[in-house]
Amino acid sequence: MRGISEIVASILLVVVSLALLAIALPIYFNLLNAARSALAAQGGAPRCSAEIVAVANESGNASIALYNYGTTGCQIQYALCLTAMGDLQTTGSTPLVYRANAYAPPASLLVINTTLPYNSTLCPRYAVVANGERIST
Repeated sequence: MRGISEIVASILLVVVSLALLAIALPIYFNLLNAARSALAAQGGAPRCSAEIVAVANESGNASIALYNYGTTGCQIQYALCLTAMGDLQTTGSTPLVYRANAYAPPASLLVINTTLPYNSTLCPRYAVVANGERIST
């Protein structure tokens, strides 16, 4: 008779474990499906696909040529002067940023004439902010 209580306890432990598993698995899979759906929706959103193809000297200032090779337009907000490491360059405490309000339609080349200095020592790299995303040289 002493062995019966251990068997009943083991069976009860298995039943409780299976019940908890039956509760936890649907919750996990619902959260996983929600995360997958959010990622799929975000990945399918149209994005600006552009590249800086050239930077030219225009009277001491940088002119940035941007090619939009995507299927959606790119709203350009800023042009940036960067350090060699890709950080925002500053003169003193002032960042070297040019506010550019320009639009590059799909499959087009846009030239942004900035007031940023064309100087390979001060600005070895340039970038633009298009649709909230940074595009660097």
